[in-house]
Amino acid sequence: MSPHVLTLAKDFQGGHQVLRSCFYSLSPPPNELILLRIAQNCFELARNQAGCCILQECIEYSNDKLRQLREVLVSPLIQDADNLSIHPYGNYVIQFMIQLDGANIGWRIINELKNKFVALSMDKFGSNVVEKCLSCCEGGFDYIIYEILENNNENQLLQICTDRYGNYVIQTAMSVAKGNAHRLLERAIKSHWFVLQFHPYGKNRISSEFKYMGDEVDEENAEQAENVSLSYLFPVIIKKLDENSNVVCLTCFISFETLAICKATNIGSLRKDKMTLPPSHNTPF
Repeated sequence: MSPHVLTLAKDFQGGHQVLRSCFYSLSPPPNELILLRIAQNCFELARNQAGCCILQECIEYSNDKLRQLREVLVSPLIQDADNLSIHPYGNYVIQFMIQLDGANIGWRIINELKNKFVALSMDKFGSNVVEKCLSCCEGGFDYIIYEILENNNENQLLQICTDRYGNYVIQTAMSVAKGNAHRLLERAIKSHWFVLQFHPYGKNRISSEFKYMGDEVDEENAEQAENVSLSYLFPVIIKKLDENSNVVCLTCFISFETLAICKATNIGSLRKDKMTLPPSHNTPF
């Protein structure tokens, strides 16, 4: 059956059941041939929808009954962890390996992914791998959080917080971090609270976790908000009176920078869906 292992492994219909029957019915020695065949084609199987499932079962089987072959299966996958983490199917294999007990597989994957956690955090599939590293590797959150906060790169943290996938990574990091890592991350997120409270991904998921200063904005955060990139734009409706005292509604795109200035200088009332300015104020928009 050895020549047909690859075909069976990529067959969702009956192939998987045949291989599972071998694992549960045969003794370990005959199954060594199956595992070796799987190991020879591990890269191809990890990127296949059906293959990634049977590959996980092979790793689990070797972890329990054939420890001498486990390293043959997992070592090549660990070395290719950065590519598999961003693959639609390969990321499931990496996530499965991270949560395995023994052999420090999780930490070996973290070491392989070092200096890549920021990019992975903002990837659809890679973010799941980062979350698994944070939650399953004891002490792994320290390494990842320090990398995100490396060189005091606040724009880097803000970019992750406002990313559609990265904001979940930050939430997981906040929930598992302890001690100094938690304090540093909390302080860094609070420094961006002004921006996060108006961002679609930061508003309800991150900034709401912190009780800040309400509508008051201190000088430090107002200055920080004014320096935010103009790429963060959203539509608002400006209501004002024209020369004949008629209400005029103008739709425009406003940046967080303008928002920060209006908020800090108390120019009218500004919300995401409406901004009302005093009639005496000559709006520049």
